[in-house]
This record gives sequence, structure tokens and C-alpha cells, in this order.
Amino acid sequence: HIDLQTPYGICDKCDGIIDIDQPPKITRLTMENITEGIEDPYWAKKGETIQITLEVSMLLATTPTIKLQDNIIRTEDMTKKDELTWVAEINTSDYIFNEGLMNIEVSDVKSLWGVSTGNRYSTSDDKYITYDTTKPVYIYVPQQ
Repeated sequence: HIDLQTPYGICDKCDGIIDIDQPPKITRLTMENITEGIEDPYWAKKGETIQITLEVSMLLATTPTIKLQDNIIRTEDMTKKDELTWVAEINTSDYIFNEGLMNIEVSDVKSLWGVSTGNRYSTSDDKYITYDTTKPVYIYVPQQ
């Protein structure tokens, strides 16, 4: 955490100076289906809610960009949980997703001093959501 008062860069947890040339680190990036009543948090279908959590090591100058498959998550779908944690809750009906594994990309992670970190393409826990667009088919088997 960095003190928001001047002089910027003073860490109120360790009373030390943070190197302003250092890029922010993504300390946690996770995704899961948070729809009530689902059985598997890593499986989603249309109309369900996916939560993406992004934690960083220092304050950011702007909202980071999160891309899920080929969809850039709208800024209005992202909120700050605290100064270092961004949470996006998206309804899968609001975007067009392809069936299969939902890849993720995080970019535009910039410190208050404009230092950027590289793009991130993987979650911290290596768990991803599989998006399913196949409608279930009911097969009637007569009892004998």
C-alpha cells in the first residue's frame, strides 16, 4: 500500500521508500463462476456471472484492461474492492463468448508514475472457466 498524501511513494506498512521505477506486480489473478446454485465454479453458460479478481502490488494510475477471450471487459463492469484489488463481475449474456476454455489477458497495468508491467496471460492458480454453449439434449429411453 502506498500513502496517497505527498510525498508519494512512502509505504505506510514498512515505512520505506518504494522504487518509483519499479513496475507494479500482479500478485493475484483469478476467475470463477459465482452464479448462485452452480456446481462447478470453473464451468459457465450463457446468463451466468463470472468474477475476475486482480490484485496488484501498488496503486495504479488507471483501470487495467481485462480481456476474456476476444472481449474487452467494460470499465463499468470493474470495481475497486480496495486500493490494490480490482474486481470485474460480468454476465456472460452481455458478451459473445466462444465455446471452450476462456483465456484471459490483463494489460495497461501502470503505476502512478507511468511505469507499466507486461501483459499477463495466465491466472495465479492455473484455473480457467470453460464456457459451454451446447444445450442439453434429453434422450428418452423407454423402460422395459
